[in-house]
Amino acid sequence: MELERLFAVLRKWWWFMLLAMLVAGVSSYLAVRKQPPIYQARSVLIIGNVLTTPNPQGTAISLPEQLASLYAPLAETQAVRDGTKEVLGLTSLPTYVARSVPNSPFIEIVVTDSDVDRAKDVANELANQLILQSPTAPDPDDVKQAEFISRQLADLQISIEETQADILAKQDELQNVSSARDIATLEGEIEALRSKLRSTRAIYADYLGTTEGGAVNSITLFSSADTAARISSSGTMTIAVVAVIGGLLAFGTAYILEYMDDTIKKPDDIRWASSVHALPGIGRLESEGPDQSKLITLTDPRSPTSESYRALRTNIKAAVEDHLHGTLLITSARPGEGKSVTSANLAIAMAQQGHNVLLIDADLRRPMQHHLLICDENRDWLICYMR
Repeated sequence: MELERLFAVLRKWWWFMLLAMLVAGVSSYLAVRKQPPIYQARSVLIIGNVLTTPNPQGTAISLPEQLASLYAPLAETQAVRDGTKEVLGLTSLPTYVARSVPNSPFIEIVVTDSDVDRAKDVANELANQLILQSPTAPDPDDVKQAEFISRQLADLQISIEETQADILAKQDELQNVSSARDIATLEGEIEALRSKLRSTRAIYADYLGTTEGGAVNSITLFSSADTAARISSSGTMTIAVVAVIGGLLAFGTAYILEYMDDTIKKPDDIRWASSVHALPGIGRLESEGPDQSKLITLTDPRSPTSESYRALRTNIKAAVEDHLHGTLLITSARPGEGKSVTSANLAIAMAQQGHNVLLIDADLRRPMQHHLLICDENRDWLICYMR
């Protein structure tokens, strides 16, 4: 029942909903047309050297992930913001967010702005300022130390290569001796060279860990913001969504108006307003002849109107069930709506089915039954009996 009423509201107020969608769509088009496009620029930082290390250890993988979550909030600090504004000559920064990528050593900085170039510049400079806040920031006092470490690494690399070559030479020589004493001597020399190689490699790893390239607690730029993507929603989609919302609001308004309107305008309103069901309707009689011609159930029993009266008779019998031998009142709100004609034709239809019918014309202001049924109008007839 409620679903049927919703469809009735749609059929009645479709023009109002269409008008609301049109007005909402045009208004949103005018608003969207004036809005500037919005862009997003993205720069990515990486913690440590896990991607450049051939065989990273467990701490080289897990520690950068933890450090990334610690460094990301630093991009929101005042020092980073002030440094970015000073370098770029800005009085304020556009909206941005810095976050660590879950389960990875990456930090992502995303800047949102209506100026595509400014979005890229701010994203790159924020990344640079965050690098300056880390231990990997360049320091003039560390230049000499870095040069010394670089020279030591070069010497150690040469020593490692020479030791490896000596080990290979001793192993080849070992294949050509047969004396037990010579074999023992060569094996001792090989073991000493291997011990030297392990020691040199350990020293090399220690030196390498103190450099920027081998440090775990270091930040480097992984991907700069060279491009900016437009993220503002499509104008067509925005207009469509606003138009649909306008139509829904119009439908809601129409439904509320229909719900608050308790007047009866059509037969379905009776069914919605109460539990009473409307009986079949009777078409309007256009007869211009004598009143007797309006008794369509007598004059033209095969006409559609006569069939409507018989359908009305059947529905009344089904409605009253076992109480058919009772009183049936036919009335209306205004005069001239067909009470007399309907009651006369209905009485004839019931009489034609074999019922005893007593038709009482109780309209004392405008009686019509004596004209319809050709009663003696010179007598005060109130009752015409049909059999």
